[in-house]
Amino acid sequence: MSTSSRVLRLSTLALSTLAVVSCSSGPDPAAGCTVTIHPGGDDQMAFQMAFVDAHDHAQICVAPGTYHFTDPLALASLTGVSFRGIGATEADVILDFSTMTSGERAVGFTMMTDVSVSNMTILDSIHDDLYFQHCTGVDVSHVTAGWVQRAMHGAYAIYPVESTNVRVDHCTAFGSADAGLYIGQTTNCIVSNSTAHDNVAGLEIENSTNCEVFGNHTYDNTAGILVFELPGLPNHGMTTSVHDNISEHNNHINFAAGGIVQYVPVGIGVMVMAAREIEVHGNTISNNDFVGVLMVDYQTAALNGAPASTDTTYDGHLRHVYVHDNTQSGNSAMPAMDVGALAGLDGTQEVDVLWDSFVPPDNVPPQICVRTSGHFRSIDGPGGFPIDHIMDAPSAEAAGCTTPVIPPVTLP
Repeated sequence: MSTSSRVLRLSTLALSTLAVVSCSSGPDPAAGCTVTIHPGGDDQMAFQMAFVDAHDHAQICVAPGTYHFTDPLALASLTGVSFRGIGATEADVILDFSTMTSGERAVGFTMMTDVSVSNMTILDSIHDDLYFQHCTGVDVSHVTAGWVQRAMHGAYAIYPVESTNVRVDHCTAFGSADAGLYIGQTTNCIVSNSTAHDNVAGLEIENSTNCEVFGNHTYDNTAGILVFELPGLPNHGMTTSVHDNISEHNNHINFAAGGIVQYVPVGIGVMVMAAREIEVHGNTISNNDFVGVLMVDYQTAALNGAPASTDTTYDGHLRHVYVHDNTQSGNSAMPAMDVGALAGLDGTQEVDVLWDSFVPPDNVPPQICVRTSGHFRSIDGPGGFPIDHIMDAPSAEAAGCTTPVIPPVTLP
């Protein structure tokens, strides 16, 4: 798909999203606002002044309208700040960064405590639309973020990183050249009831600990939901539950400009790479052209072009991954020739769960447990992916084992 046609398609999708109208009665949305910003002659100055004047527990409110920016907005080192639109829906407040010429992140928060962003749309940053780093207590709800007008799409729509106690709920992310909804190097996170479409990775949990992903809908991405553990990062992660999501029709061309996602094959519902203590259950995973659930060691990524790890603290193996009770159908109908050949797929056989068969050198079973309906396939990654080593049923060990069920995440 050409850049121009992809931009046109995303524009249509975004305008369709923004056309939602709802009418409701309830509390005054402007109640408690420390400052309310209205459309005016100099949107950049109005927002920057509100951010400069902000103090602990400030409530920065934004009245309905479309606002235009040339520079980023940033806030740091405050407690209890709320940044929210006071329209009926997030479509009523649009922050347009399509003419942004400096910086990378449209709206950024660093070293904040108990910060919330809600009920607005943020579009067309140079790199990231909504960014949090080194924050404790992040709540993002009813936020739409993505790319409509900028030809070169940015990397992340909603991007909390190196933070603690993060919730992303009822959000929409589209058009990201890396991941739409991304949680990285974070402890305690929930991503729920959200939608990700037309990204390279729809929703990604990376090097994070104690996370729960549920009630989300990912579609028309290169890959729907990713749980990755990568080398070379300060923080390692473990323990993520991915449950009760819909991940379907994730067959978008991979348009990543770089990073690990450039090596992600087109057509994946859920991908777990080199992660530990992962549970994938109760999901509906369908019509993904390569495979429903892909489980791989980092060595498989490296064999297919990703940089080899030089991180001596990095494990790189799958450990204790439990895939069970998912509903799967229509996967593997049109795998790309290169990755399809590695897995012996030509579009005539459905594969819902695919594993590369790498195991840790200190392997103590069970490492992989698969108890789900659908079609299983394992390939011999350690042996160089020979076709004659393909198995279309899980081993008795994998089919018969379980790992501890991961409990729900509770945030303060």
